[in-house]
Amino acid sequence: MKRILCICIALVLLIFSTTAVAHAADSYLELDGFTFDINDQGEATIHDYNGESTDVTIPNKLLRAPVVTIDAYAFFNQPITSLDLYKATGLLNIGSCAFSGCSSLEELSLPANVSLAFGSFQSCAELRALTIADGIDTIPEQCFYNCPSLTQIMLPDSVTTIEIRAFGECTGLRYAYLSDNVTSIADNAFENDSDLIIRCEKDSYAAQYAKDHQIKAEYPYRYILGDADGDGQITALDVTFIQRVLARVQDDPDHLIALRGTIAGEELSITDASLIQRSLAQLAIAYPVGETVSGYTPAENV
Repeated sequence: MKRILCICIALVLLIFSTTAVAHAADSYLELDGFTFDINDQGEATIHDYNGESTDVTIPNKLLRAPVVTIDAYAFFNQPITSLDLYKATGLLNIGSCAFSGCSSLEELSLPANVSLAFGSFQSCAELRALTIADGIDTIPEQCFYNCPSLTQIMLPDSVTTIEIRAFGECTGLRYAYLSDNVTSIADNAFENDSDLIIRCEKDSYAAQYAKDHQIKAEYPYRYILGDADGDGQITALDVTFIQRVLARVQDDPDHLIALRGTIAGEELSITDASLIQRSLAQLAIAYPVGETVSGYTPAENV
C-alpha cells in the first residue's frame, strides 16, 4: 500500500513539474534568434540563442524591455565568432557557463559593472584577446577556465578578487598584470599555467602571492636614463654617483644607481659617466640620455 502511495505521489509531482516547465516555456518570447522573457519589472533575460549569425550583438532592448541578464548556459557551445556586449547598456549579469564552450570566439571585451559567474567563459578555446573594463571587481570561479589561447590578461584597478581556477588551465597564459587593489587570489586561481609571469608592484599582495606560490614575478620600473641619483634630472651629481659606485665608496644595494646610470653596454662603467658629461656639455652622443625608460624587471633582480 505504501509503495502504491509513493508511486502515486511521484506521478503527481512529475505531472506538476512538467506542467510548470511547460508553463515557463510558454512565457518565453523569441525575437531575432533570442529566446527571452520579461519579468514584472519590465526587464529582459536572454535564455537561449538560435540565430543564424555567428556575429552576435546583445541588444539594448527586446520588445522595449532593457536586457539586464544573460541566463546560465544561454550561449553554451554556440559557434559564435564575435560578441558585442556594449550595445546592451543596462546589462548587469552574465550567468554561469553562459558562453562556455564557445570555441570559435577569439576576442572578448567586457563592459563595466557587469557581474560574472561560475564558468561564464570557460572552455573558449580560441579566445586570444580579453579586455575587462574598470568596474568589474571579481573574477569568479572558473570564469575563464581552460582558455588555452589566452596569452596575457590585464585586470583593471577595480578587480580585487580572483577566485578558484578563474584562469586555470590557461596553458598559453604568459603575463598577468595585477594592480595593487587585488587583495584576494585563490591558491589555484592560475592552476597549471606553467609559463605564467605575474607583473605587479613590488610590495603588493600579488607580489607576495607569486612568491608564496612559486610563480615568476616582474616589477615595473620607470626612470630617466642617466639620472643615477634618482632626483628626476640629469646633473653633475649623477656623474659623481657613478664614479663613487665604481670606486666602491658608495653602496648600491638595490642596483638602482646601476640601472639608471647604465647607458652604454650591460653594466655600469666609466663610459656612462663620460656620456653624461658629454650630454651636459651639449655634445653629440649616440644615446638617449635624459629620456624616460620603462619596463619590467624580474623579481629576483630587485
